[in-house]
Amino acid sequence: MPKHSIVVTSINSPTDCVELLASGALEHGWNFYVAGDTKTPEKAYAGREDILFLGIGAQKSSGFALSSLVPERTYGRKMFGYLQAISDGSDYIIDTDDDNRPKKGFFQPRDTLAFCGLTSDQCVTFSDAGWVNIYRYFATAANIWPRGNPLSEIKTPLPVTGCLQPVKASIFQGLADGAPDIDAVHRLVHPHSEFLFEDRPPLQLVGNTWCSFNSQNTTWSKDVFLLLYLPLTCSFRMTDIYRSYIAQRIVRELGQGVVFHSATVHQDRNEHSIIRDFRDEVMNYLDDGLFAQRLDALDLAGMSLADMLRECYACGTLHGYVTAAETDYLQAWIGDCGKLGVAL
Repeated sequence: MPKHSIVVTSINSPTDCVELLASGALEHGWNFYVAGDTKTPEKAYAGREDILFLGIGAQKSSGFALSSLVPERTYGRKMFGYLQAISDGSDYIIDTDDDNRPKKGFFQPRDTLAFCGLTSDQCVTFSDAGWVNIYRYFATAANIWPRGNPLSEIKTPLPVTGCLQPVKASIFQGLADGAPDIDAVHRLVHPHSEFLFEDRPPLQLVGNTWCSFNSQNTTWSKDVFLLLYLPLTCSFRMTDIYRSYIAQRIVRELGQGVVFHSATVHQDRNEHSIIRDFRDEVMNYLDDGLFAQRLDALDLAGMSLADMLRECYACGTLHGYVTAAETDYLQAWIGDCGKLGVAL
C-alpha cells in the first residue's frame, strides 16, 4: 500500500484542526508530521503517538545540510517535515496547515484519482490558456481570485470550453472552503467573508496555462518531491506562490500539468494582520505576472529536475525575486534530497 504523509508547520499547541488531522491520519495509517519553530510549545506535543513532532532541536541535529542554514521563525522550516517524510518512505506528501480542517474526502488514498473527484483518467483540461482564475471555475458567480494571480488577470473570462484529456499530473491542488486562499487586496475589500466553493469536476491546466497554488491542501507525488522546496529569501506570503510558479514551469517540461479539485479542507484561519500580508504581497502585485513570463522564456529542454530547479531560481535571483543566498539553501535541499533517493 502506498505510504501517505501529511506535513504542517506550526507555532501553536495542537489546534482543533491539527487534532482532526492527527486522528484521521492514525485511523487511515498515514503519518502526520508537525515541524515546529522557536515559538512552538514542544511540551504540548510530547508523548503523542499520532503526531511525529520535529522540534528545533531535532531539526538542528537531523544531519540534513539544511539544518545549519534555515533561519528560525520561518515557514521554510516545514521543509524538515518534508525531508523526514521522504526519509520514512513516503509515496505521497499532503501539504497543509494547522488551521485547515479536513472534510469528507481528504483521507482518500492518492493512488487512485477518486480522491480528487474523478471516475476515470479523463479530466477537463485547459491548454495554453495563459493566466486562469481557477476560482471562477469553482465559484461561477463570485468575485474571488487566488493569492498569487496577477490582479490584471482576475476578471479574465475562463476559456469558453475545455476538452477531456488524460490526467498527466503529479501535483494536485485541493481548494479550501471557509477562508479560501485569497490575497490581502480581496480581504481588505471583502472582510470576514465565509465562502464555500461549488462541487465541480476537477480541472487540469497544461501547457502555457498558469494559476498560482498554495501549501494549504496540495498533494505531491514522489516523482516531484524535489519541487517541494520553499524559497527562504522572499516574503512569507510569497514562498509557496513562487514555488507554485516554478513547479508549474518544470512539470510542463515533463509533459505534465497541475490538477485543481474541489475543497476537501475548511480553513479556520489563524489570526493575520491583513496590512502585513498586503506589505508582503505588494511586490507580486507590481510584478503582475512578469516572473511567470520570465520562467516561461527559459530553455529547460533536456535538463534534469535539479538543473531545471537551479535554472528557475537563478532567474529568480537575477530579477530580484529571491536573493543570492537562495543558491546555497537550494543546493543544500538538492543534496539532502539526493541522499534520500529523491529523483533529481
